[in-house]
Amino acid sequence: GKLPAVVQSCLGGLMTYLKEFKLDQVLSLTSNFWRFTSASHMSLDAQVLENLEVLRNQNDMTEHGSLLWLLRSTKTAFGARLLRHWVTHPLVDRARIVARHDAVEELMTSPPAVEQMTAHLKGLPDLERALARVHY
Repeated sequence: GKLPAVVQSCLGGLMTYLKEFKLDQVLSLTSNFWRFTSASHMSLDAQVLENLEVLRNQNDMTEHGSLLWLLRSTKTAFGARLLRHWVTHPLVDRARIVARHDAVEELMTSPPAVEQMTAHLKGLPDLERALARVHY
């Protein structure tokens, strides 16, 4: 669907900024956008996250032994933040769950592609942090 004018305006400003990093094509991947108002993920409160040991274990309250610790094999800071978001906000839409599963499966069966992607990702700046610094 068509994005509201205010969103289009914000994206225009972001495009200008991303061009400086030669990353303006990132926003052309519109399949990565969805409305925040949709019920796309579960809302897990702090008690649930603690009881399920999603971020920390209950023995010594460290990350070691938690779900996040088990899954973490990220190579970049923004990958680590995205994984943390994914485990604390699980998807509920079956189609999106299947799509994510298929993407992970494809990566698991293509080690050379993963190695190549890892090499490229390690060289990228942490845009999320850079944008946050610019904002504040």
